[in-house]
Amino acid sequence: GLDHPSVSVCVTWHEDDGSEQNFTLEIGTDKDENSCYAHINDSDMVYSIDKTVRDVLTQTNVSDLLPAA
Repeated sequence: GLDHPSVSVCVTWHEDDGSEQNFTLEIGTDKDENSCYAHINDSDMVYSIDKTVRDVLTQTNVSDLLPAA
């Protein structure tokens, strides 16, 4: 499910104390009709997430995330 992720997302998590944590979320193949596999780099834990999350990330362009000019 995660040998060849379909999407990798670099995430910066901002804590309330002003510190940051950076990690990569990798999303893989379908687990079933509604979910797919995901994991955070450097972790052995595998999660099942809603496929909508993967679909939004794979179908979004940078221009979709920027404010309108």
